[in-house]
Amino acid sequence: MELINRLEQLTNYWVTYLSSEFPCNISKFDPAHFLFDWIRLAYCLTVSGIVHKRMNYFNVGVQFLVVIKSKNVQQYDNFVKYLIDELWNSLASLYLRATDLSSKSPLSGSEDSSNSANISSYIQGSADQDLVDSYYQEFGILLKLSRLTSNLNCSTKLVIDDQTLDKLTCLIFDRLATLCFYQSDITVYNHPFVYHALFSEEQSVSVNNWSEFLLKPLANFT
Repeated sequence: MELINRLEQLTNYWVTYLSSEFPCNISKFDPAHFLFDWIRLAYCLTVSGIVHKRMNYFNVGVQFLVVIKSKNVQQYDNFVKYLIDELWNSLASLYLRATDLSSKSPLSGSEDSSNSANISSYIQGSADQDLVDSYYQEFGILLKLSRLTSNLNCSTKLVIDDQTLDKLTCLIFDRLATLCFYQSDITVYNHPFVYHALFSEEQSVSVNNWSEFLLKPLANFT
């Protein structure tokens, strides 16, 4: 609970700061430079919320990640009002599909081991494709919804580095979906098709390793 309270305080502090007259050239200020440990913990808290179905964990973690990345109070408010529930639904659905895929074991016991291996490979390939398709389906839903609200009550003068609401939402979704895959034991080593379908082959191992690094503190969450 202490972590949740601290993240809420940091989020509220950052919202207050952005609402003030001080950030005249905030585009050159990156809070990630001094809040990285908190950002990492926010990712863990968000994924923990998905895994354990604790929406309060999820909300606190995501709100912190969004306001730190956005640097725009109106954009942040629109995200919380219109998009955070849909993001929860999308990630929860993907996590369930990923854990289901991870729990399925290859076929065994056939007299023709070669044929059994081919069948098993085909089934896994088909299941991997289904997970990738689900990712893009959820991505598409969020993209459409975020574009509908992208500039709602949000002055274009306040958009930092062309960080529109749709881009921000898709970025957050992509990172959290990848972490959910890793947490459900869908890795680049046992499901390379999934990673290669979403990233280049060169990026896939880096994405996998980065997910492992970000989620190391998750073992301390309950």
